[in-house]
Amino acid sequence: MELSSAFERARALALIIERARQTAFSNPLHQFNIDIGIVDVGDSKSEAMEKINDTFSDLSALIKHVSILHMAATFEDLFKKRLSSQIGDVRKGVRAQSREAWRENLVRSAESFDGLREIEELLSLPPGDSKQFKFVRDARNAFAHGASFKDDPIISELSTLDILRKALDRLTGND
Repeated sequence: MELSSAFERARALALIIERARQTAFSNPLHQFNIDIGIVDVGDSKSEAMEKINDTFSDLSALIKHVSILHMAATFEDLFKKRLSSQIGDVRKGVRAQSREAWRENLVRSAESFDGLREIEELLSLPPGDSKQFKFVRDARNAFAHGASFKDDPIISELSTLDILRKALDRLTGND
């Protein structure tokens, strides 16, 4: 499933960053750390360690935000595709039951559910799931609209994956 792939790509990126962090800490004054701008020529070892810690803390938080953003965008794409298919089935049913073409227009298009807020309203999620879904929406919006990436998102990547899977299952009737 594409949603799991988005989650796994984010985990792979987090592991790469963790390996780079370990490498940077193993030799804080190495030229590579200077070349990529983490430390400056002339920094003491303790200054370099502090800068490395700050840099990789920021990168770790950034990856969490990007992960949620990526999963939310993947979810929206998957949702729209599945919803389009279901809307097509409903329109066929309306067409079969009525000869009046205007009745087909009673069925909304997938584009009517273009954002996470509209999707949440359509699904009528149970209260606990609705709260988690709102956390995903808020985390995605906060990051997309310029909130600080230095703080961890309000929802974890794993919880994001879980609630987005539940929402897809609800759309397809597998909940």
